[in-house]
Amino acid sequence: MKEIILVFVVLYFVTCECYVIINGVRFPKPQRNGWLHIPEVPRSNTQRRGWLHVPEVPRSNTQRRGWLHVPEVRRPTTQRRGWPHVPEARRPYSQKWDDSDDWFEDLLEVLEPVTCKPGTWGPICGEQCSYRCVKRACDRITGDCVYGCIGKRNPPKCSTRCARRTWGINCRSKCADKCSGDCDDATGYCVNGCNGYSDPPICNTHCRTGEYGVNCKEKCTNCYNLMCENHEHTCTQGCLGFLNPPQCNIPCLKGTWGRNCLSTCSNNCIDKLCDRLTGNCEIGCIGYMNSPYCTVACLPGTWGINCRNKCSERCQDRSCNKVTGGCDNGCVGFSDPPNCNKACLRGTWGRNCLSICSKNCFEGTCDAVTGKCDIGCIGYRDPPHCNEACLAGTWGINCQNNCSETCHKRSCNKVTGECDNGCVGFSDPPACSKVCAEGTWGHNCQQNCSEKCHGGSCDSVNGECINGCEGFSNPPVCDQACSNGTWGYDCQWNCSENCYGGSCDSVSGACLDGCEGYSDPPFCELACDNGTWGYNCQWNCSENCFAGLCDGFSGLCSIGCDGFSNPPYCDIECDNRTWGFDCQWNCSENCFNGSCESVEGLCDNGCNGFSNPPDCDANCDNGTWGLNCQQTCSDKCFGGSCDSVSGACDKGCKGFSNPPECDTECHNGTWGLNCQQNCSEKCFDGSCDSVSGECNNGCDGFSNPPACDEECHKGTWGLNCQQNCSEKCFDGSCDSVSGECNNGCDGFSNPPACDEECHKGTWGLNCQQNCSETCFDGSCDSVSGECNNGCDGFSNPPACDEECHKGTWGLNCLQNCSETCFDGSCDSVSGECNNGCDGFSNPPACDEECHKGTWGLNCLQNCSETCFDGSCDSVSGECNNGCDGFSNPPACDEECHKGTWGLNCLQNCSETCFDGSCDSVSGECNNGCDGFSNPPACDKVCVIGTWGKNCERTCSGICQNNACDKNTGQCTFECMNCTKDPAVNSLIVPSKEMEETGVQKFKTLIIAGSILVIAAGAIVLVVVVLVVKRKMTFRRLHIFDSRVTLSQLKLIDNEVSPQSKEECNEYKPSITQPNLQ
Repeated sequence: MKEIILVFVVLYFVTCECYVIINGVRFPKPQRNGWLHIPEVPRSNTQRRGWLHVPEVPRSNTQRRGWLHVPEVRRPTTQRRGWPHVPEARRPYSQKWDDSDDWFEDLLEVLEPVTCKPGTWGPICGEQCSYRCVKRACDRITGDCVYGCIGKRNPPKCSTRCARRTWGINCRSKCADKCSGDCDDATGYCVNGCNGYSDPPICNTHCRTGEYGVNCKEKCTNCYNLMCENHEHTCTQGCLGFLNPPQCNIPCLKGTWGRNCLSTCSNNCIDKLCDRLTGNCEIGCIGYMNSPYCTVACLPGTWGINCRNKCSERCQDRSCNKVTGGCDNGCVGFSDPPNCNKACLRGTWGRNCLSICSKNCFEGTCDAVTGKCDIGCIGYRDPPHCNEACLAGTWGINCQNNCSETCHKRSCNKVTGECDNGCVGFSDPPACSKVCAEGTWGHNCQQNCSEKCHGGSCDSVNGECINGCEGFSNPPVCDQACSNGTWGYDCQWNCSENCYGGSCDSVSGACLDGCEGYSDPPFCELACDNGTWGYNCQWNCSENCFAGLCDGFSGLCSIGCDGFSNPPYCDIECDNRTWGFDCQWNCSENCFNGSCESVEGLCDNGCNGFSNPPDCDANCDNGTWGLNCQQTCSDKCFGGSCDSVSGACDKGCKGFSNPPECDTECHNGTWGLNCQQNCSEKCFDGSCDSVSGECNNGCDGFSNPPACDEECHKGTWGLNCQQNCSEKCFDGSCDSVSGECNNGCDGFSNPPACDEECHKGTWGLNCQQNCSETCFDGSCDSVSGECNNGCDGFSNPPACDEECHKGTWGLNCLQNCSETCFDGSCDSVSGECNNGCDGFSNPPACDEECHKGTWGLNCLQNCSETCFDGSCDSVSGECNNGCDGFSNPPACDEECHKGTWGLNCLQNCSETCFDGSCDSVSGECNNGCDGFSNPPACDKVCVIGTWGKNCERTCSGICQNNACDKNTGQCTFECMNCTKDPAVNSLIVPSKEMEETGVQKFKTLIIAGSILVIAAGAIVLVVVVLVVKRKMTFRRLHIFDSRVTLSQLKLIDNEVSPQSKEECNEYKPSITQPNLQ
């Protein structure tokens, strides 16, 4: 203490930033847990080396606990960074530096206040205030933010980050509900994307229809018309293919579809199953086609599932039951409906064989299906129909013979060809061998020639005038009288033009009806006098004709018209603007409306802009105009002067615009000559007196009308300042003209109008603050900002500071996670399945059903190939729509039994399939046909002479007409040279052996039988030896299949000999008999 001179500056700890002056060196206010650092000062045990304890000194955020940082002071290596340390200082251990020391006051020497520039602080104002400080303002000593924090909270330190979904000054603003997650803590921009909006980070564009979620990237599914809320998957117009609106998370029940599953699947669908979105039949149609719609009934001739089967050719009109395929409308060519398995008897045909062959058919036989006469016609033509009688002039088989030309009308007996109706051009029927006498003709020469014939002679067959006509035309028939205007031989001469109507006597040519343009009938040789015309010149010419002259025939004005136009008719009066010869002259312009008298051209309607009618040759006096100058000029005209014709103000308007008419009042805001002056802006509504320009409607934003030279007082506006500013305006002031709140809104938005309440999710001044994202649907109290509608993904309203428990989400955590979510957990805000889907796809939304053919977790499993249409239950994977080519649904683990196919093996194979088996999926006869050909369709009946599988076997030669049953091979009619052995009767003989004689056939059969007997004996011998040798092991080894019997090993060894007809017809061969073909 003796060797050191210290001057200690006492710090002013409350109001200003001070410095300690020690030995002339200025130090900041240093602290470290209440210790002040003083160089060269000895210390006690309670002091740290080189530091004194000052308990009362506060510290700033930039100091270590109890230490003040002085960055400008250089230090030796023994000092801590930024802190002046004096290792030489010594003092007794008993010395304690505190407020009670007497020497402490001796250290006080200078109290020096320091003021920093805005935005700086620190010992020498070298530190910059944090950008987190509002207005970049901070405490000059501590650096604390004096006006609050930006993007931070816990002022003035501003050391704590904003809570979730808050931002702005002291984190008091809430992130907008359209922000996905947190927003920028300083600007409030949606840095993590938009919720229900696009165009991040501003997020000012609503999602388009069908979109929602973050940046509108999610698609509205299961929603009718794809309509859902912008921020969440809530269907606003109901569901499509789902139940439980607005979530729409339950698929439609079986048999329903459409909006909220209110529609029922069509009865045309198999098992009444349809697509829950479109209503289309999923499996197919029954009795209908155009799957999956199933709206069009099976076309005629088809039936069954999707109308894939064709009706039998035996069905009438190829029409059958659309479900069973039976011939409900009867058979054609067969009887016994609906099976139609009996052929028509001879002489019958058609539907159920109920029609009898036509008697027009030769021998009364016809086709069993069409009824056509397949052999030919008798007395009729057009085989095989034979439904048209022989044409006149034909007879015989199929009407191939022509009747004789001598027969009347070429008609004869259709069988014998005799002229039953008499002769033509001949006599002596039915031979018709004598020619008609002169002057006679026709049927048996009984007709006389017509008087119209020249010379009385005519053709003996048809009676035509072969030498021409007499008073008639159209030879040789002469059946047409001379046409009007002709006469003479064959009407070759024309009547005179002087004959009225151009008609005359067909023999003499005299004018029987009088004259035309001539007189002196019937010869009509004198022309009409002037002024007359027409029939026998009895009519006078029209007065419209010039000089009264007209054409003697037509009466038309031959020279021209007088007061009329359209010569030579002169039937159109002159219009009101023309007159004279053929209306060629125009009326005078002085005539009113330009009209005048049509003959002399006088202004019969008065004058236009002139006086002295009808001449109209005097001008109007000043101030008059119009018809005969009787109108007075309008008082709107300047000087009372106007145009004498139109009355228009030719010198301008007085209090009106649109010269010269002056028919338009001054527009609002104009006045004066032709309305060229503008009203004062101070006039209310911009209108004023159109003559004086005074504000006759009051002032706008001013008072003292009509001068309007005083401004409105504060708080008033409008007409003569009589309106008060709205209570919505800040501090009660507004624009004096519009009344808008130009200083902002109080509890409203859209300044300066302040006509909109705060939008949902905003509050405060001009609604600039955003509600917290923890608030349900983003709305809060417009004043306090509290979540008055509850929490979104949180609980404990209105604070909303507790997270949802597992399995809950949404408003106050009251919603349960969807059943489609794995382990029942979901996102607390969106409800999305963040751990995957159960029986659905598109995680985390899990809003898409498994695609057809998939099932299980996230629809990653494929349905079994045995499932019908490849679809199965989305959860269990079972074939809930049935099996395809398998049975035992829903497992579908059993193959179809022989003879069945299709859905659950419910369809029976066609009877046309060989051994009744078919493909289990398509139903086609994959093993061949039975009694039919064209496999696998098997839609063609075996032709006569063939039978068996695919019609490959040939009927036995012993069958009459080579006809046998197409299934069994049994002779349809009788057998020829039958034997006692049925097997021999059924042997198939190749077509080249058909020409062999019966003896040769028998020899062949006997040789074949002998060979078979020898072979059979050998086989029997071998079998006996084996049985004796191995009888002990016979049961165990089963050498013979249980289906094989000794009777099947028995061979034909009977002697071939003829049988009776009855024995042959009773025999039915087996398909196991040998084929010798």
